[in-house]
Amino acid sequence: MLTDRQPGKLYKLKRDRGSGWEKPYKPALLLALIDLIESGANADNRFPLSDEFIARYRDYIAIVRREGDHDKIHYPFWHLCGDGIWMVYTPTGEALYRPGDNAASSPSVKWMRERMGHASLEPALFRELCDPITREHIRLDLIARYFPTHRDALLRLVSTYHRVEKVAEDPAERAADPVRSAALS
Repeated sequence: MLTDRQPGKLYKLKRDRGSGWEKPYKPALLLALIDLIESGANADNRFPLSDEFIARYRDYIAIVRREGDHDKIHYPFWHLCGDGIWMVYTPTGEALYRPGDNAASSPSVKWMRERMGHASLEPALFRELCDPITREHIRLDLIARYFPTHRDALLRLVSTYHRVEKVAEDPAERAADPVRSAALS
C-alpha cells in the first residue's frame, strides 16, 4: 500500500546492476530506517550515521546479500539522495550531497561523520512512516518488491527488534464511536 506520492520512488530505486543483479543496499537501508522510526529514536526525522543504524543495516544485508556484495553503509547512505527521498546535511543544515558536484562518488564513513550532521527523509514520506499501519504496509511492500525470496528471514529479523506498537485498532475505541461501530459491525 505505497501512497500515491511514493510508489515510483520506493519501487524504482536507482540500484547498481553492474554485477548482473540489482544490489540490495538502498532497500536494506530503508528497512533499517523503518526500524529506527518504529523504535521512536528518530522522531525528528534526523538520522545520524550512528552505530545502531549501521548495525541494523548490516543485519539486513547479512540476510539479502549475494556473493560479492558488501555491508558498507556509506554507499546507500550517500546515493539514496539521488532517488529524491533522502538528503544528507552538514551540522549547520546545508545540503552535503550536491547533484552534478559531488554526487558521483561515495565518501567514506569517516568523511561523512566528520562533515555530516544528519540525514533526513523527504518530509511526506517520513510522516507516512510515522503512522504504524502505513509503516507496516510500506515495509511489507519493500520486502515484496526487493526481497521476495528472503521474506520470512526478514520478517523474523523485524520481529527481533522491540516492536511494542499495536497496529490493530482497540475494539473499545471503535465501540466508543457509534458511527464507526455501526459501520464496522
